[in-house]
Amino acid sequence: MMKQGEWPQLMVVFYPKERFTVEADVFIRNWIIITEYVGDVDYLNNREADDGDSMMTLLSTNDTSKDLVICPDKRNNIARFINNKHLKSGSTWYLHNTNNILSITNDAQ
Repeated sequence: MMKQGEWPQLMVVFYPKERFTVEADVFIRNWIIITEYVGDVDYLNNREADDGDSMMTLLSTNDTSKDLVICPDKRNNIARFINNKHLKSGSTWYLHNTNNILSITNDAQ
């Protein structure tokens, strides 16, 4: 499947201790695109009272009134369950189209 340029099969799995996690059906080689982060772009100031825990920073500036976040509350996909902040092997890449963010992995299984 990945040889044809398709993204790897991912599943959202619930574990009581870790809560929701994402697992792959197959070994994922280095630098394989996992998924795009999907959501609505909004100013961080508009979302400060939100209780959502899946917002992703899109643009961080010296002026907090201009900071942008991606909010997956109305439109989303499996990417909202991926958190690679604790892994040195995980990377996030921002594309030219600011609505698309890729999560890319190194040595994930």
